[in-house]
Amino acid sequence: AVEEKLPIRTHWNRDSRIFSSLRQCIREIRIGIYRQDLNFINQQIEDYQKYSDSEEKIVIENIFEQIYNNPFDADW
Repeated sequence: AVEEKLPIRTHWNRDSRIFSSLRQCIREIRIGIYRQDLNFINQQIEDYQKYSDSEEKIVIENIFEQIYNNPFDADW
């Protein structure tokens, strides 16, 4: 539902995504974790590093810590 309502832009000549913020990338990494899709997670990180509009650097350990310390709230 999130991907349908709040899609991420894609690069005009590739399937790569262009993230406008680190928060967007973290959201997608969280989706990959819930799907247990390591390839998807790695692709999000790679796309963020190559094509992001944001200058915030990605530190995967910090991202995993944020995700695991703030689990998805199904009631929300």
